[in-house]
Amino acid sequence: MARRIIVALATTALVAPVVATAPANAAGTVRSAVSLTAPTSGVYGSSINLTGTAWRYGTSTRLVNATIWLQRSVHGKNTWSNLKSTRTSSTGAFAFSVQQVTAYDYRAYYGGSPTYTANVSAVRYPAVLQKASLYLFDANWELGTLVASTNILPMPPSGTTIWLQRFDAATEVWKNYISGKATGRSSNVVIRGNVPGSVGTYRVYAPSRYPYAHGYSANQTYAHYKWRGVFAKPLLATGGEGNPAFDVLPAAEDPYRAAAEAFADLGGTVWADINTSGCVVVEGYTGTDTAGQTTVRVLNGSYAGRTVTVTATDFDEGRPIAPWNITGISRLRLQVTNTGSTTDTYAWLEVRARCAS
Repeated sequence: MARRIIVALATTALVAPVVATAPANAAGTVRSAVSLTAPTSGVYGSSINLTGTAWRYGTSTRLVNATIWLQRSVHGKNTWSNLKSTRTSSTGAFAFSVQQVTAYDYRAYYGGSPTYTANVSAVRYPAVLQKASLYLFDANWELGTLVASTNILPMPPSGTTIWLQRFDAATEVWKNYISGKATGRSSNVVIRGNVPGSVGTYRVYAPSRYPYAHGYSANQTYAHYKWRGVFAKPLLATGGEGNPAFDVLPAAEDPYRAAAEAFADLGGTVWADINTSGCVVVEGYTGTDTAGQTTVRVLNGSYAGRTVTVTATDFDEGRPIAPWNITGISRLRLQVTNTGSTTDTYAWLEVRARCAS
């Protein structure tokens, strides 16, 4: 009995582990060859295809119905293991599909046959790109707060900087615009900044972090709106009757560029055309120290708009120019007319617009 136990133990000790690269049939002497192609990268969570061919080295003869293993190793390591197998087609071709989650190196392995030697392909590394989404919205029209909400996969570590980039059409270059920090508790990252109104093309950029490559969201064109004074852009034209004068307050006195004063002789009229391209709403206040009438009109082929009547009692507080939708109107006329007064025409205006320009 003791002898049988010793023999059994010795027999067990002689069994060697199967190595991933050990050939299935190593008796062949005809040299084989195997190739593998792969994309340079794939987005996290997506599937990519790896394809290849097995053939007799130095000839056009393809190896048909040959078993090919797809092997992988953690990127940068040399610890290969079998992942999955397939057989070659009548043309010696084969294909594998893998999901991009962990950064791996891949190679194709042919274990040989009674005729052919074993062989492996060159190593391919499809980089795992971070996955990023993009949702843009305006959070505060007064401050011009633009918010980009993004989901980054895999979840970035706490403190990782994620950028909202803006495309510069003049230089055809993507530029970092505003950024946010990952919390380390969620894959969601909020990017927030107070910026001028504009129409731009944006994307989220997640910088490389080992072992993951950088990632971009899809591009998105977005109109970001902010309230601004209507005189932030130069006047398009001025005019009127009776020595008209339309004076926009200088930036030193009114950095917001919303204030102006209009003058004309008794019974006269004064007007100014302002640039409202890219604007969707206009509102404001107007007042006078005379018994006059201030009219705000749209110049779009014919006069149409709103009329606000003000008197001397409205000098300090003014009367509101109610919020008015001017979407698609690029030229707005502010016109002051004196009606029923015994003094010269005068009015002050404070007008702003919500614009992406």
